[in-house]
Amino acid sequence: MCGIAGILVNQANELNSLSRNLDLSLIEHRGPDRQSEASLGKMWLGHTRLSILDLSEAGDQPMTSKSGRFSIAFNGEIYNHLELRSLFLPNFKFRGHSDTETILELFELIGEKMLSEMVGMWAMLIWDHELQRLFISRDRFGQKPLYYQVLGEGIYFGSEIKLFAKFQESFTFNTTAVTEYLSSGNYGHLEEESFYQEISQFPVASYAFITPEQEKIEATKYWDIPNSPRRDKKFGESEKRELKSLVIQAVLSQTLSDVPIGITLSGGVDSSIIAGILAKHTQGHIHIFTAQIPGDLKDESKYVEDVLKLFDPSRITVHYVDLSKISYDNLLEESLLIQEEPFGDPSISAHSLLMKAAKKAGVKVILGGQGADELFAGYDHAIGGILAAQLKRVQLKRFLNNLRNLSWTQKDWIKFCLAFLFPSLEQKMKKSSRIQREEFISNKWKEGKKIISPASQVNFNELFKESLFKIHLPHLLHYDDRNAMNEGVEGRTPFLDHRLIDFLLSIKPEEFLKNGERKFLLRDACQEYLPESIRRRKDKIGFHTPLQKILIHDFYKISEKFKNELPSDMKSKLLKDLEEIKQSQVPVEKLLRVYRTYSILMTKKLIGVKFPSE
Repeated sequence: MCGIAGILVNQANELNSLSRNLDLSLIEHRGPDRQSEASLGKMWLGHTRLSILDLSEAGDQPMTSKSGRFSIAFNGEIYNHLELRSLFLPNFKFRGHSDTETILELFELIGEKMLSEMVGMWAMLIWDHELQRLFISRDRFGQKPLYYQVLGEGIYFGSEIKLFAKFQESFTFNTTAVTEYLSSGNYGHLEEESFYQEISQFPVASYAFITPEQEKIEATKYWDIPNSPRRDKKFGESEKRELKSLVIQAVLSQTLSDVPIGITLSGGVDSSIIAGILAKHTQGHIHIFTAQIPGDLKDESKYVEDVLKLFDPSRITVHYVDLSKISYDNLLEESLLIQEEPFGDPSISAHSLLMKAAKKAGVKVILGGQGADELFAGYDHAIGGILAAQLKRVQLKRFLNNLRNLSWTQKDWIKFCLAFLFPSLEQKMKKSSRIQREEFISNKWKEGKKIISPASQVNFNELFKESLFKIHLPHLLHYDDRNAMNEGVEGRTPFLDHRLIDFLLSIKPEEFLKNGERKFLLRDACQEYLPESIRRRKDKIGFHTPLQKILIHDFYKISEKFKNELPSDMKSKLLKDLEEIKQSQVPVEKLLRVYRTYSILMTKKLIGVKFPSE
């Protein structure tokens, strides 16, 4: 896990002067162990290394292939790289045992075809000295970031946005991203677009070949989820065994490391399954990191303690982070600088504290439960698609059992029935709701925005793809990467193993929910790794942070910023919302409206951003 940077230019004599624009010290936190660069004619590669596999110099980058034809700057982890060596390069004499060397030599052998064989996460730049072209690729879900900016003198690449700060006086907000964030909390879901007009993201699950003369990057998909996947299997005993095996394989493959590993444990289903598998199928020492608010109604310590009983006490070291002792001073500002863009809510700051604890403990690799809700339909928005599938297949008994056991409100059921019976009306209502939620946003802040169409509430396949690539996973992976890498820690997500998704795409949608039990497939297949208290849990908490207390703590700071910097058509409403937050309990929608608006204003100041109209 590392930080990478690159410059591709048309004129080789300009490379040395232009490479000074990319200051690797800005991403030293991503790779604190070693920092290197290489000028390769029309290509410059930079790398900051976090040593995880092969701690010797044999794993340093930029790395050149044994033949001398290819050079690579790579950020990520390929969990099956030893199998790839055995399969494709059984007689090759490797210098070391890093995954970087594996994929570099594999690329020389089979080119972009290697991407379909790789299991892991990555962002990579590979320069072909012979053909004078650059190969770029990013993993299937975008776990590892890769930004780029096209300028007159060349194309610049980097793991983080801060690398591009020297190229202009300030960034310009992408008004579609701003509007989506303020009205719905969605961000990171605009494919190649970022929060800033000047900076693009290389798309997920894609690759491209670029020559120095090119002024545009055209990416090709190497993996995707089909619009109409083959969903023809029931979830019987054989499927249950297969899913269990795949989950175990996914978790154990990500324990590959030459440094100590740990896990984040919340007490929920997902992280507890990872812990249970490690307890039963591994022998080494495990560091466990958990963040709680002792004595609070949302304290999950009792569930964490149940999971810890699965381990031999001599095998674990438990690190507790007391969230009640969080200092609110500059909390949001610090997180914005780490994230480089506005983010969902301050729970991200709680996750950051766990990564700080990991760094302090000397643990460089952390496994987490991200991705399970997206894969196994754990969110509310996916439930409608499952129920609709059950009705269409006339599975009335299963539907009614879910009806009795789901904690849906009357309003939820009315929305579902309307969507199921009158799908065109549902889309009209969603568009109307979006317009209503955007009313408080100044026209200056949403000028030129695009319209983003939401998925249908009753189309399971649409919801599945939307959750993975639009409204949920992209921003979760963003904050997970930035928080971990800011502390020189590699975050790994076992549930984002594409082999799991390939299996789930064969299962009928109606099988994903039984007796109101969300993530039923995962709970059922992995029940032996879950304490009974957690297997039966129906509530979902996550990292709890008291948003209202944080806003009250920063009341005067926020108030002054609103008075001085908000457009006139937003000021009175937001100041009124802020005053109500100080006086009494208010709806979550109002809390988030104030928090997100303040985040935009702080981003303007801290990152240096303007609106197109300014």
